[in-house]
Amino acid sequence: MRYWMMLAASVLSANALAAEPDGTKFWGSVVVDDQHIVSYYLTVPPGERAALSLGSGYSLQFESAPNGGSSGEAKVSLLDKKSKPLHERSMPGASPMNLSGAYAVCRGSVVYISPAPSEPASCDD
Repeated sequence: MRYWMMLAASVLSANALAAEPDGTKFWGSVVVDDQHIVSYYLTVPPGERAALSLGSGYSLQFESAPNGGSSGEAKVSLLDKKSKPLHERSMPGASPMNLSGAYAVCRGSVVYISPAPSEPASCDD
């Protein structure tokens, strides 16, 4: 019995220490007119896309770089209410990679800061 408990604990420990999933890690924040703040952290599998609705009519679209030796790029796009890109940031390379940034949408203007600061951007900055 004791052997099985130790074996189970070893397997659980090995799983807990396993590497994070491959893909592109995106993190940062979006501030809209200092009223709506969204922080995000996600990993998108290699070669795939994801989207995040910001609840203020804006959205973020994430594209992960391909895996391994494939050349490509990771991209994050801020889209307006009509899905028109307001800003796009891309980084060449292959997964795994990291891409961080912060957006401030202030009175219709977009400011992008990379890498993402520890605190969300502000319209007063």
